Amino acid sequence: MGILAPGAGALPPLFQITDDDHAGYVCVAVYTLLTLMVILVATRVFTRWYLLKFIKTDDFFLMIAGVREHLNTCC
Repeated sequence: MGILAPGAGALPPLFQITDDDHAGYVCVAVYTLLTLMVILVATRVFTRWYLLKFIKTDDFFLMIAGVREHLNTCC
């Protein structure tokens, strides 16, 4: 059974999953966890700022690490 061509308006898959190449699985996992990380860090910093009106050093380093990881993954 072959892979059907995408219909009108459908994009082809970014990564083909073969017996030798599993990059598609890695990309799905990375982008899912990256999205979760952005949501959690933003929630933590917003909550800290809303409740205390002060961002501690660990929050600052967490934001920097999140930005570096985002740049490392997407660029």
